[in-house]
Amino acid sequence: MSAPFLAKPDRNLYKEYYDVIQHPVSLRSLQRQVRGREGRKPHSEKTAFPTWQSFIDEVSYVWRNAREFNEEGSEIVELAGIIEVSTPRPPPPLSVGTNWSSGGLH
Repeated sequence: MSAPFLAKPDRNLYKEYYDVIQHPVSLRSLQRQVRGREGRKPHSEKTAFPTWQSFIDEVSYVWRNAREFNEEGSEIVELAGIIEVSTPRPPPPLSVGTNWSSGGLH
């Protein structure tokens, strides 16, 4: 299902993509960033994402780019929407007064 988003489009075949999309992102590039292996830079082994939200923000470019470059209603845009809604979201922050002993959040 995620195959169209694994790699960035080939620059030789889709030159116009790189004219339109200012921040291309693929699932593989995200994986490398998580592992601290971004591009041709020396491997830091430290994730590029200091917070869960910073990761989610970068992932959102995959779906935004698909919608921006492709026609509304196209298969790729529909697929991006399906995968986007299944992307895990960060849990809400706990408040200082969270009471776990009574069986839940209050």
